Amino acid sequence: MVFSKKDKPICSLLVALLLWITWGCGVQVQTATQKDQTKNTSSPHEKPGTASPQPPPHAVASLQLTEHGCRLLENKKIDDAIRLFERAIGLNPQNGENYYYLAEGWLAKGRLQQAREFSRLAVLYLGDNPQWKDKVRTQTETILEALKMLEKR
Repeated sequence: MVFSKKDKPICSLLVALLLWITWGCGVQVQTATQKDQTKNTSSPHEKPGTASPQPPPHAVASLQLTEHGCRLLENKKIDDAIRLFERAIGLNPQNGENYYYLAEGWLAKGRLQQAREFSRLAVLYLGDNPQWKDKVRTQTETILEALKMLEKR
């Protein structure tokens, strides 16, 4: 594939986006073991012998699909990752991480309109979460910048 000088900024942006996607997905995902350890630690306010409520099975299945989808994104299996994130949303539409990672997948494929829509949903679900606020904002800015560059062509 041969690129002209005109395509060089877009190619540089896409390479940067792919690197950002790979880095971002790996940082945020907890393993199932880490989540189990977090769940098994008892709060000082809990009575001894009482367990904290377990998430419903559909939420657990959704989290497992999210983790698997992130591994697929990291391995550049974008289409498979997108399918898993869509299934995870079907199981638990309240989990904003799936919208974030779905936007990442569409961004990696260069489908900016889809990426923008799922990023918008990620903002709705994760925008107030201190752990996700900056990532979601950065993702939105990246998508808008890529759309502007595309319009200039």
